[in-house]
Amino acid sequence: MAKRLESLERFPYVVQAAREQVGHGYIHGNRYRVPLETYVIQQTHSGSAILEGREGTHTIGPGQAMIFAYGEETTYRINDHAEDAYDLSFVALRPQGGIAGLITQIRQDFGDCIQMSDTGEAARSLMTLVNYFQNAEKPDLLVLAEVAYQLLIQIYREQVSGSQGTDPVAYLRYLLQSQFRNPRNITEWMQDIPVSREHMTREFRQRYGETPGTYLRRLRLEFARSYAASSSLGAEDIASDSGFVSAQTLRRAFRDHFGYSLGSFQLQDKQPRAVPATGSTQHRRTARA
Repeated sequence: MAKRLESLERFPYVVQAAREQVGHGYIHGNRYRVPLETYVIQQTHSGSAILEGREGTHTIGPGQAMIFAYGEETTYRINDHAEDAYDLSFVALRPQGGIAGLITQIRQDFGDCIQMSDTGEAARSLMTLVNYFQNAEKPDLLVLAEVAYQLLIQIYREQVSGSQGTDPVAYLRYLLQSQFRNPRNITEWMQDIPVSREHMTREFRQRYGETPGTYLRRLRLEFARSYAASSSLGAEDIASDSGFVSAQTLRRAFRDHFGYSLGSFQLQDKQPRAVPATGSTQHRRTARA
């Protein structure tokens, strides 16, 4: 049980999601907001807002969204020159675990003002989260985590749409992030990219700090470990669902990467532990603090 609670800490935690309409004069600074490492994705449906901070000043209108984090030197306010009221949807989340770097990468690659059409997949996932918080008496953390993961991938997909030729390095990273559970190897992935493997490897390492192959293996291993901790499946099923061609390949890579075997990790999860009755409640209180 303790291992399963621990595994939830590696999934994105959705703090809140809602749709609101605010009037003129509204302003909100993020410097003193807590808890830290909470990120907000805020979509504009009508009207517009102005985000000031890390990258200067941006006006975010319909079809766009802003990204900011609690504790940083950013401020957003209503654009008083807009004719329509500011109608927005937002989600506040903590992107833990294997996708913790994805929201940071979105900001690094595309900035704090991103595209988000009302008719796109990302907007639909955002509204799924909003509706879930409005209607569910007790939100399921894993359901919310899955939708949050989809939201981030869909946001990235919308930003890189059409970038296969203009930024092949970012395009490959997007492919690996969104489809790492596909058992294709790097040679097969590279068939979709219009540059040589040598050039891609060099540019990918320079930009992201590791080769495409290392990055792909890390995504699969982090998913496999979380999956093993939150399910009772055997190594064959975990390997298949994580993108590995065999259980043997998974076991070898798992030991090399984490320093302990998959079998010992699963066995540890099966050992009885005394778990404080207030553990899950404390987790929820911390998330809402």
